[in-house]
Amino acid sequence: MTTVELKLSLPDQLAEEARAAGLFTLETVAALLKMALRAKRARGLFEAADAFTAAKLPQMSMQEIQAEVDAVRRAALESALAFCACSNAAPEIVQGKRQDLTPCARASACS
Repeated sequence: MTTVELKLSLPDQLAEEARAAGLFTLETVAALLKMALRAKRARGLFEAADAFTAAKLPQMSMQEIQAEVDAVRRAALESALAFCACSNAAPEIVQGKRQDLTPCARASACS
């Protein structure tokens, strides 16, 4: 838990209305901050979507999309298993699905 001290300078009427509504509690301020963060993230997603649309990239076929997904999966698996020098421990990618081979018999030698 982090302690943050806030000092606000608000117009009198706004301060009175907020106080009367009970908005100066820790719970309410935390909820308002969470809402503001969610709104900021949502704006960022919309901005990214607008930039993507503005780029006018050619549409990808389902085969191209699957090839990209397979490449990312393959890279992630290779990276995760990079510590092991034993070829028996490396999984294969077959039609976009991970299929593990038999467990490495030399597991103690690979670590």
